[in-house]
Amino acid sequence: MEANDVVDQAIQRDSVGAEVDKPHTVLRQQLTKCAQVSVEAFDRIHEP
Repeated sequence: MEANDVVDQAIQRDSVGAEVDKPHTVLRQQLTKCAQVSVEAFDRIHEP
């Protein structure tokens, strides 16, 4: 799973029922950074 997929899912869940006028660019950058670290840690933990 890519970090961007995680971010997209989070933003979609957060945006349900809300009108989004512009991309959440700063939020996306922060979430992408967090998600990337999480994905890397998850991969490291689950290495065969």
